[in-house]
Amino acid sequence: MTDSSGDGISDELAESLGLDPRHEHHPSFVEALLLVVDADPAFAERFVATMTVETEAVPVPFYRRPVLEDYVAIGAEDSSVVPALNEQLLARDNMELIAGQLSVLAGMELATVRTLAAEGRLGEPDWSGDGTKNWIADEHGVTPLEADPTGDGLYTEEAIAIGLDPAHDHAEIGTVAEQMRSGTEPLPPKALDLLSLVEGDHGGIGSQIVEAGLHTVEPVTRATLERASDPDADGLITAIEEDLGTDPERASTAGDGLFDGWKYEGETPAGCSLPDASVGRMDLYVQVLYAPHAEPLTDDEKATLRKWWSEFDVGNPDGSTGINLHIVDGPNGGRLASQPGKKSVFEYRREYYTKEYMNERHDVYHLALFADLADSTLDGQAIRGGKVSVTTPGLSPHEKLLVFSHELLHNVVGRLDPRHVSERQRSCGDESHTCGGILTAGSIDSRELVSGVEDQLTRNGFASD
Repeated sequence: MTDSSGDGISDELAESLGLDPRHEHHPSFVEALLLVVDADPAFAERFVATMTVETEAVPVPFYRRPVLEDYVAIGAEDSSVVPALNEQLLARDNMELIAGQLSVLAGMELATVRTLAAEGRLGEPDWSGDGTKNWIADEHGVTPLEADPTGDGLYTEEAIAIGLDPAHDHAEIGTVAEQMRSGTEPLPPKALDLLSLVEGDHGGIGSQIVEAGLHTVEPVTRATLERASDPDADGLITAIEEDLGTDPERASTAGDGLFDGWKYEGETPAGCSLPDASVGRMDLYVQVLYAPHAEPLTDDEKATLRKWWSEFDVGNPDGSTGINLHIVDGPNGGRLASQPGKKSVFEYRREYYTKEYMNERHDVYHLALFADLADSTLDGQAIRGGKVSVTTPGLSPHEKLLVFSHELLHNVVGRLDPRHVSERQRSCGDESHTCGGILTAGSIDSRELVSGVEDQLTRNGFASD
């Protein structure tokens, strides 16, 4: 038999099927056609007739390469321009359709191919209508004939887009996808972006998106995605922050160094518990350790300290005043197993304020010790703007509470800010002490904070080293 083009299709067969025997047809098409002819010659003509797609440039059967005649419609009769035009056309999905579509058809039952042909869908690149090319679905091990082959509510294209295996069941995220879907249409790009945030969780914000009901907003817009984002990386999405009245651009709205998301969840990502935290108020968590000879804080003394701190006239984002003081004893009731000796606050920090000792509380809680200091003339010592303070044992009950609060305030206030603390209020001491009040440099005569320090905490929040 004569084969003018040398592509494997005889001139006689090509002419009987309406093909031009001079054209060299794509090898994949030739292979598939010969299989069809061998299996069911009567079906071959229908097979060829439905294997055509439209390109933006020229209508061309996708089972062969375009030739000069295909370009006549756009005025490209000069054969010298054909190579360039041909390259542009082949760079499109056209050639991908040839290889991909035919590879899928080659593995399908002939009855299914006949059905697709009868419906005029054989040349369609997406039989399921879910946005996934047939050969892409086939490569992922799922049928290209169904949008949701696993029945989990997640379309093949959606699963691939958010990085999941469409051949596996993803019921939980599939339920969210179904709630987001409008009718049977695949999710649009912005909705997929939102679904990706839910699936990936991204630091816990996935559940917040569902909690805030953003997955039911239709359509998903840029504004929706902005409300589903966490611009300050505090673990709370903007929508939740808006409901809470916190600042979505400020990680610690209260200014206490504790992220809004930690407070909302009641713990840090590392599992550090923050009981009774308030997103709208300053919270100060303190772990206490006692030398063997030190008297522990009683429940009544802890209650007194909490009352004092709550009465400081320090403004909070929720309109209230005061600081929530949370006192937690360390391991074994906070009692140290042996006498640590007499050390400076810096030595105590090196020994006890470590990840090994504090565990998940490290860099979250402050550490307050009741232990002897190397300088016996001091009743207490603290790291200014840091997280460790020391109160010496042996003080009267009232003095113990005053010194404990005095040193802890050095941690949270740090250096006095002249923008808020007037020269008169700080003229009696150094940059850390005030004239009178609980931060006085001499004998503490009051549990009150001078107004300038209260204003500094309100404006600046807690200091940090």
